[in-house]
Amino acid sequence: MLNLDNIKEIWPASAFNIDDEIKDGVDKTAYDRFIESEMLNVKRRLVKWLGSNVIEDALSDTPLDEDRATDINKAFASIINAQMVKHLMGMAAMGIEKDISLPSGMKISLSLYTREDFEKTIKDLTDEAYGTVEEYL
Repeated sequence: MLNLDNIKEIWPASAFNIDDEIKDGVDKTAYDRFIESEMLNVKRRLVKWLGSNVIEDALSDTPLDEDRATDINKAFASIINAQMVKHLMGMAAMGIEKDISLPSGMKISLSLYTREDFEKTIKDLTDEAYGTVEEYL
């Protein structure tokens, strides 16, 4: 499963204007807490779709079904991306105009995306995730 560092490599804190420098008493930044919260939301969705036993198995060091664990990881990535796009949509709705450059080379200009563009992207990513794990339902 993707971890905090993997997600931070894909989605830098600067994309969301969230601090990733100042650490709290347990060595976490505001962005760490944000990502951990989103990861928990994604895990809850996958548990709802597939059940806790399947997700716990996929998270284990030695999953019973490697292919299923790989597919669940792909679905996790798609859903986390959908969650991040949802936050960008919220920023755009608040009138924040920002050009975002992701480490992958992708560039996003909030002022150029319509609400429909954001919603379609979120739906496509969520549908992709569901399609990836549908055989395990």
